[in-house]
Amino acid sequence: MKGKDTSQGLASRLNKPAPDDGLMVKILKSEGGVVFTKTNVPQILMLPESTNFIWGRAKNPWDKTRCTGGSSGGEASMIAARCSPLGIGNDIGGSGRIPAFFNGISSLKPFSKTITSEGVDGMGPSLDCILNLPVANAPFAKSCRDINLLMKVLLNNNLIKKSGPFTGNSYHYKREWDEKKVNTFRKGLNIAYVKSEHFFPASPPC
Repeated sequence: MKGKDTSQGLASRLNKPAPDDGLMVKILKSEGGVVFTKTNVPQILMLPESTNFIWGRAKNPWDKTRCTGGSSGGEASMIAARCSPLGIGNDIGGSGRIPAFFNGISSLKPFSKTITSEGVDGMGPSLDCILNLPVANAPFAKSCRDINLLMKVLLNNNLIKKSGPFTGNSYHYKREWDEKKVNTFRKGLNIAYVKSEHFFPASPPC
């Protein structure tokens, strides 16, 4: 986001404003979107809550004594409080889905690179690919209908089509969101879940 820091909760990243908008922000603006704020995260996005020593703790709008989840908890709480209709977070192991659940909103984790990350300030070479799992940009909204709208804007926009398959955008060129497939999932949908996993065993309920 041009002129804004991407601190990721670290003092060492303050006062380093971005020289230009990332491609995702340019897409949103080209489609009439108003990009007006950035929201809270934990330090280097590594916790399922959203607190740091720069901006403090993001609070859950349903109950201020509870956390927002993380790492994209600030964005999820903004949408739950109706401060914004749509937003974008990140997700590797739940950084989008956890705060969506905590705040009662909708989200999904697309495949990595489905939504462009060109021009996004990363976490640094040691953390950009945790456990060889690339970060996915995750849409946030109050409803699945609005998630569908946001995905159409990000993938079916004119800006990418006009830009063509230049180097940083080659993966997204001619990639489109198929709304017809979204509607067919409503019938006969199966949901799988994992009770635990040996590498990351599940914590007992509080």
